[in-house]
Amino acid sequence: METALKILVVDDESGILLMCQQLLELSSYEVLTATEAEQALAIAAEQKIDLLLTDIRLPAMDGFTLIQRIKAIQPEIAVVVMTGYNTVETAIKALRSGVDGLLIKPYELGSEFLDIIRQALENNRRKRDTVSLRALLPVFDLANTSLLDLTPAAAEKRVVQALQDALQAQHAGMYVRGSRRQAYRPIRVSGRLPEPGDDFWSLLEISGGNEPGAVQHVLFSRLQQADDRHVLERMNYACCLAASVQRQKESYLFLAAREQFDLEFQQSDILVFAQLAQQAAMLMENTRLFANLTQIARRIDSSTGLMQQSERMRQIESVVPAMLPDINNPVQSLKNSLVLAARPENQGSRAYSYLAMAQKELYRLEVALQRLLGMLQPPQAEPAHVEVESLIQQTVELLAARIKETGVQVKTSYGRPLLPVTAVRGQLEQVLLTLVENALDAMQSRAGEKLLWIDAACENGTLCISVEDSGPGIDAAARAQMFRPFFTTKPGGSGVGLAAAQRILRDHGGDLVLASSRHGGGAHLQVRLPC
Repeated sequence: METALKILVVDDESGILLMCQQLLELSSYEVLTATEAEQALAIAAEQKIDLLLTDIRLPAMDGFTLIQRIKAIQPEIAVVVMTGYNTVETAIKALRSGVDGLLIKPYELGSEFLDIIRQALENNRRKRDTVSLRALLPVFDLANTSLLDLTPAAAEKRVVQALQDALQAQHAGMYVRGSRRQAYRPIRVSGRLPEPGDDFWSLLEISGGNEPGAVQHVLFSRLQQADDRHVLERMNYACCLAASVQRQKESYLFLAAREQFDLEFQQSDILVFAQLAQQAAMLMENTRLFANLTQIARRIDSSTGLMQQSERMRQIESVVPAMLPDINNPVQSLKNSLVLAARPENQGSRAYSYLAMAQKELYRLEVALQRLLGMLQPPQAEPAHVEVESLIQQTVELLAARIKETGVQVKTSYGRPLLPVTAVRGQLEQVLLTLVENALDAMQSRAGEKLLWIDAACENGTLCISVEDSGPGIDAAARAQMFRPFFTTKPGGSGVGLAAAQRILRDHGGDLVLASSRHGGGAHLQVRLPC
């Protein structure tokens, strides 16, 4: 049995109130009535309302103010206004207030009245559907790049750009904290948003953005307290949106602001922002999880022997499969949402084509997950001839996105003749990936020109592949331990990369050594193999 739609009728004329109530109840609507705005607000605070039918002229509070306050409580409510002011200005103001229907007094309480009510409910439903799709589309665009190739930094940039594009906001940013005892820290900001400090905390206090769950909308024009207005004045904001989303271990804070006083955020913007914040938080969590899983899989692929000897590696081996459902479940949830949204009435529309594209990209994501599962069980391989130049080029191509993001210029050179080596190609590729990734990490925060030199040459029966960066180099204390398993100087590093790489090369009859810098102090490592 379907639940009757609930309508709240607000009018200070008891006769009109009674007639509206009777006609709506005859049409199987559940009707609540109020003669004053404060009474209507109290009802909206306690009950879920599907449609608000209100007069514009009310005692103590006009209808437009009532609409605004009720929408702050129930953002998705449909609204029909009744007015005796048959003017263009009134109609325009009503539309800007986000109404779904307009009744001009005097009107007949009959089929026309009911048609407007039904049409308003339908318009509101379509509006909510459109908003939902609009909020998801910026996130779906990210699926064009495999999550395995999307770094957390690139995902952060895409999220903030999506906030700006979807909301036409000059300023947008994302903050994160690991626990309530920790302070928020910015992870990506575009435009002019405050660093955590006095203005930052003042803005959160005004907006209520420090509380997980709800989206808060701050309008300069409606701030009464002088101190509150001064906070927005210092930042030159006309309006601001704030949303805090709590994930399992982290809390994400999203901010978006506009400067134009004639372009305030509308209710549709608030709904978009709310859904986009939820999707963005989930995306950030999954991107970091993918990055961690990829790194772990590479270490597993290159250090099977070490894993068999190390309890720590056995723990990683058992944890990784358990983490995969945390990625797969949101993927399945998105798939289900798309199926529900792809209703027959949307066929042939632009929105329907976006849905089809999103479904296709989600399929790609599922394939990527299966590939990742396969990486956890590396196949046995026999040594074969490996073309060194091709191997180096492939390694650089695999890390092209990371190289571009870091701003590094790669310079390669090859001695002639460059003979092939006999090796397990996948293991040798993993060695080079480890060396290049370490070099990129070393130059990540460096200012000025960033250079990476990769040279290969055969001399006296030995292949030498040199990987040298323009980073800070390796200090004396680290040099003595850099090839020991689980030793690392990187925050969050596993410390198995160089140890595993050296082990692989020694199993091939070669070695991995630290050489003297040739270009001014950066790290210089050499792969040596018989050729």
